[in-house]
Amino acid sequence: MSVDFYTLKDAYFSITLTGVAVGHLATSRQAARHAVCKSGAFAAGATSLAEPLDCSDCPKGYVCEDKLCCPKKDYLCGLQYDAGKFGDKGSHTPRYFYSKSLKNCMLFTFYGRDGNANNFATYNECKDMCMT
Repeated sequence: MSVDFYTLKDAYFSITLTGVAVGHLATSRQAARHAVCKSGAFAAGATSLAEPLDCSDCPKGYVCEDKLCCPKKDYLCGLQYDAGKFGDKGSHTPRYFYSKSLKNCMLFTFYGRDGNANNFATYNECKDMCMT
């Protein structure tokens, strides 16, 4: 399944995530647009078939921010990057992840589905979250 997903800075791209850190998918462009945390990271529930998670249901490693379950810095920045798998359309998108061992944000190709929350649209979003 592919969902048109908006981030704060991207126009849109097709993405399906069901990975460990992201949990659930939004059902509409409107819900998805508002399910990106201030850090640029995906909120829990932003990428599943359900609406974004209510703050009373935040999973371990997440905290409530502006009514979204957003990943905590230590949790998110400690995740290994996950390039995911090709989705139905075979698309891939350049994204950034934080490498704890290199202490820097690195470019990778995200293949459109699965993956985890260590996945940023820009180098600066990654840097601001994990290197400050």
